[in-house]
Amino acid sequence: MTKSKQLPLWSSLLPIVGLTAARSYETIDYARYTNTFLGSTGGGNGFPGVVAAPFAMVKLGPDVRNSTTDAYSGYLPEGQIFGFSMTHEHGTGGAPKYGVVSQMPTVGSLPNPLAELGRNRTSEDLAQVGYYRSQLEGGITVELSASDRAGFYQYTFPAQLQKSVVVDVSHVLPSFRGFGWGQGYSGGSFELTPDGYTGHGTYNNGWNLSPNWSIYFCGHFDQPISAARTFTGNGTELYTYGNSTSTSGTDRQGGVFTFNTTSVLSRVGISFISTSQACSNVDDQIPAGTSINDLVTRAQDRWATEVFSKVSTTEKNETVLTQLYSYLYGMHLIPSNRTSENSLWISTEPSYDDFFTMWDLVRSSTPLW
Repeated sequence: MTKSKQLPLWSSLLPIVGLTAARSYETIDYARYTNTFLGSTGGGNGFPGVVAAPFAMVKLGPDVRNSTTDAYSGYLPEGQIFGFSMTHEHGTGGAPKYGVVSQMPTVGSLPNPLAELGRNRTSEDLAQVGYYRSQLEGGITVELSASDRAGFYQYTFPAQLQKSVVVDVSHVLPSFRGFGWGQGYSGGSFELTPDGYTGHGTYNNGWNLSPNWSIYFCGHFDQPISAARTFTGNGTELYTYGNSTSTSGTDRQGGVFTFNTTSVLSRVGISFISTSQACSNVDDQIPAGTSINDLVTRAQDRWATEVFSKVSTTEKNETVLTQLYSYLYGMHLIPSNRTSENSLWISTEPSYDDFFTMWDLVRSSTPLW
């Protein structure tokens, strides 16, 4: 069964009579006509997760593994979710890319944080512009939203079991095709903070067969942490829980955070420059006290203002309207806007990355932009 469904959250169900250039975007429910799952199956490799604004750097969503099919965008309709990470691609083939800076919720005892933590979904994934939800085995519900450069996790755990979130710096999107094109992990660092963690990971390979590159992260939990510990290891059989608050090196590493409450919120910023800039990104864009409803509304308003309202039509057929606005949405997911996040040189000039591929975009997306 396909594990995906468009979710009509935060949207009116009133029918649209027609769209004209004279009508303001506030009167039109564009989110209703945007199916983020369109193109995500059957080889389309679309990314149905959260992209809070056109060309946003953060693309927060599930990472799925089924041992037979490469998840180029992280998403597959079938298979186990083994993490929810901050960076993904959209619509590309060839090999997976990114799937880094992740969290994975778990329930029950966790003797080995590097063991297989993947879980099946118990119902269809649900999504709309600015929002994503997965329900996992063990009674865990994961809801996601985001800003341009920070992500928002909302977990609902069952009351009777131990509740933890695992942060694995080595988490990447693997490849099962046998060509050695999966995203690679080279090392990194991880440090506990009073309300979360900071660190960085260094990665290589993936669809563009890249040399090493690094990304920095800064995570907060908005509920009290009952226990936190670091871990290191070089495989699922060899690992240790550390007594120190920080780790670094080429081994796999990360942290486990345990909570006594059934509802846990986490805010995570990323940067290609530094951990301090990652912290600034999350503090500026998703400050403490921000709700998931706030972020969803903000994302839908931005998409309506910056993209959807610029195209008007008198079309009334809802299938055609869904195609129109869903494809407009998809055409504005890549490239990624990394202005002021260029790790090669310091500049405030516009900087975009993830052009896959220019010989295609120049004939379609570029003239539209």
